[in-house]
Amino acid sequence: MKSTEILIVGHGLAGSLMAWELRQAGIDCVVMNAPFMHRSSDVAGGLFNPLMFRKLRLSRMVGDLWPVMQSTYAAIEQSYNIKLLHDKLSVKLLSDSELSEWEQGQKKITAPYIHAIEKGMVVKGLKKTPALGYISSSGHLDIAGWLKVSQRDLAEKGRFFEQALLYEDLVISRDRIVVGKLLEARKIIFCEGAAAINNPWFQGDWLTPNKGELLEIRAHDLEEKHILRDDVFILPLGNQRFKVGATYSHDAINTQPTKEARNELIRKLERMISVSYEIVAHYAGVRPAIKDRMPVIGAYADRNNTFIFNGLGSRGVVWAPYCAKVLVKSLLFNNEPIPEILNIRRFSRWPY
Repeated sequence: MKSTEILIVGHGLAGSLMAWELRQAGIDCVVMNAPFMHRSSDVAGGLFNPLMFRKLRLSRMVGDLWPVMQSTYAAIEQSYNIKLLHDKLSVKLLSDSELSEWEQGQKKITAPYIHAIEKGMVVKGLKKTPALGYISSSGHLDIAGWLKVSQRDLAEKGRFFEQALLYEDLVISRDRIVVGKLLEARKIIFCEGAAAINNPWFQGDWLTPNKGELLEIRAHDLEEKHILRDDVFILPLGNQRFKVGATYSHDAINTQPTKEARNELIRKLERMISVSYEIVAHYAGVRPAIKDRMPVIGAYADRNNTFIFNGLGSRGVVWAPYCAKVLVKSLLFNNEPIPEILNIRRFSRWPY
């Protein structure tokens, strides 16, 4: 039977970054991940952006999250000699009413992130719009590339089990965690994403998964320098390929692409672009969204060996590094408090 300090269940963005941070802190860990289990990380756009568009404002905790995000992914890139985080200006197509709001935004707290506003500008492949708003401190993370690197490294060190965890095989006592005859650990961290809805240790109505669908298109006459944003985002992937997304649905939570979502994405895409394109792929995933739209980390009840790290939603790229560091500090220093806005204990119906 293999022994470890911490067992991580799930190897999406949360689980992989949790493993990275633990290893940086010198803590041994093992990751278990079901070989064919869907991960929202596999189909996510991986975008990061400091502004909210519906009513122009800053995303939560930009000042705290962005430095941690940049430094964490930079350290990973240096360690593995790879490029994962791609800084790229985002371009928001502005209507007349939005133009006025954005011009006011240049005088407010959002100003540092509004790189420029250009009126009457024509961008290759886009339909004409009253103005374009250019957003700095944005870009995307190659999540799929990172997960491959992380899994390979963990597997080479014998710290990765490509195997589903069956809850009935898991015995959690006060001083140890046992998984059948396979593994024992001192602590466990569940990083299961939307699958946590079936986790018997973390039941409740805190998790509200939603389904998202994306298209991958090929468009030879569409500009590739920026991330284009309006009702959908258009993310350049290189070689005239683009990812287009995303939809949000709380109905039929599964990973099957639907005709309805495909048509919705096509309608919104064609309101933005003026060039021909070819659809080459259609993806669907389930986001592990939380009731109050904030991630959840922390311990179960009064046990200090059973933890959760979940709820990254559509902003996982920026939240995951920060939450992983907070949880590692809590594990290393038992008196290190987890902020209330992130702590799973904020859901009052839990047995605490």
